[in-house]
Amino acid sequence: MNWVTAATFAPLLMLGYQLVIDWVPLFPWNDIEKKTVRERILETLINYSPLLLIAFAFTQPKGFGWYVALGGCGFYLFGHFMAWWKGYFWGANEKELAEYRHRFSRTYKFLPAIADHPIPDAEHVVIGGLTIIMFTCAILAVLTAQ
Repeated sequence: MNWVTAATFAPLLMLGYQLVIDWVPLFPWNDIEKKTVRERILETLINYSPLLLIAFAFTQPKGFGWYVALGGCGFYLFGHFMAWWKGYFWGANEKELAEYRHRFSRTYKFLPAIADHPIPDAEHVVIGGLTIIMFTCAILAVLTAQ
């Protein structure tokens, strides 16, 4: 497999998935009714722009841009962990729980409950998997490309 190609397309796959879950009502997979159009546009700009830049970086000759893209993938993975898995494993404060209940109480979940911790919904478990794939492809591209 060509890891540079994979590192280019993995963020585009993530972007495609996010486009669908952010803009197409697929209840109970997602619950976009809980977000205003303004909030969704802001999330689009914040979440999609880095993915496009990461993909673009891997279309260029190997250099500094690749390392920046790899850092972007790592940042994406860290952000996803902090947003979903930290609270699941170690709990969340009352403000985080209230936000979680408001936005995600009706979405589909399949992971077992841990005390009163917020459970990542299926939509975001998939994002976690795609994020790991994107980060892994970026690492392998940087390590194996000439």
